[in-house]
Amino acid sequence: MLDLDALSIDRFKFTLDGAIHEVNPPKKKVLNKIMALSKNTDDETEIIEGLFDSLKLVLDSNKAGKVFTIEFIEEKFDLQMASTFLTKYFEWTGQVNKNPN
Repeated sequence: MLDLDALSIDRFKFTLDGAIHEVNPPKKKVLNKIMALSKNTDDETEIIEGLFDSLKLVLDSNKAGKVFTIEFIEEKFDLQMASTFLTKYFEWTGQVNKNPN
């Protein structure tokens, strides 16, 4: 019998303010929300809001159960940092999916 509770989850690790955080790989629900937030638009404000809302979804899916407020995220992440984080996170997600062991 396959015990799904016993499977180890590979988490994306990063440091922020000297603390190590670990976020889970995205579940379908999170991916759907991120896809909806990244809808095609020419409105720069909507693009930036979608980027930071997506970042919050990813950060909130962490091992410790910590909830990151949008205010905290906006204070700690500039646009380049937020974009780089999400790019690296999805690169990591792709690697995890290619090598599930």
